[in-house]
Amino acid sequence: MCIRDRFKAHELYRGSVLAKLYFHALRLIKYICLSRLSSRFKLFSYFITSVENPYDFIFGILVKSMIKNILYIQAPFWHSLKVHHRLLLKFISILFRKVNIHLVFNSKNMMLDATKSPLGKYFLKKHSLKASIVEPVPKIINTGPLPQSKDDIISIIGRISPEKRMHLGIIAFHRVLLKIKNPKLKLFIVGEVNDKKYLQLLRRLIRKYRLCNNVFIITDNVKNSIRNIYAKSKVLWNFSEGFFGLVNIEAMSFGTVPIVTEGCSDTIKNNYSGFVAYTLKDFIDITVKILENEKIWQKISKNSYDFSKKFSITRFNRKLLNIITE
Repeated sequence: MCIRDRFKAHELYRGSVLAKLYFHALRLIKYICLSRLSSRFKLFSYFITSVENPYDFIFGILVKSMIKNILYIQAPFWHSLKVHHRLLLKFISILFRKVNIHLVFNSKNMMLDATKSPLGKYFLKKHSLKASIVEPVPKIINTGPLPQSKDDIISIIGRISPEKRMHLGIIAFHRVLLKIKNPKLKLFIVGEVNDKKYLQLLRRLIRKYRLCNNVFIITDNVKNSIRNIYAKSKVLWNFSEGFFGLVNIEAMSFGTVPIVTEGCSDTIKNNYSGFVAYTLKDFIDITVKILENEKIWQKISKNSYDFSKKFSITRFNRKLLNIITE
């Protein structure tokens, strides 16, 4: 028996964030009650977001067996909650006491962020919850050989939304152009539009820096476009505030060198399969360095291609099965 249910609160409800969280917590209780009707393995998924912060969400998998519940967390939902939401905390505390939950995070950085946050400390310490790390599997992957030729392209892949901080990419690209002075260098921003106002901001920045011939935003036929851009790009920029970063793995499978923020550093080996940038200046300097030195780029590109094979569905299944059966 398999029950799946996804819903978007920001499309269905207009109440407070707290009211939405209560609603979804009740739905979660309902799922757990339903799961007790049978001893067979069950898979649930749920989606929680809000009008105020539509990009702060929980996208998890609740796996129910006779003795264990696994909550697979793909985004830091604790950033949307406040410790002073006492009633909600009490409600969730009752749930955690009644049901043995094993938390699974998608990366080490996310787990560390959870343990540092007041809400994470409240649950992990008070309820002594078990926690593990299981890296998710990318949707777009190159199973063929390493592409032999690349264009002078830098890419930014992800939904067009403020938390992706794509505007920093346009600013960085402008400064990279001033240093490299390569008129053929291009920046492609590819993703579905999640925030129209943010898209307008990106277009204003392109006009401001006079980059209309060098910076392109693709929002149509995204899935096919992403694969083509990966295959042609030399460098991927990831300015996201999130954790892990599936786009980093996807890009590496095409031999594209990722330069990422610290939060997304779990997906690369710094200075081997990609680079971690801590400031905007780091993004600029590292990009200039590898684009001006073909040997360095080729070495990191080959390493990234090989490193991407580490993240496989077989590895994901094995890790999750180990948690279920331990």
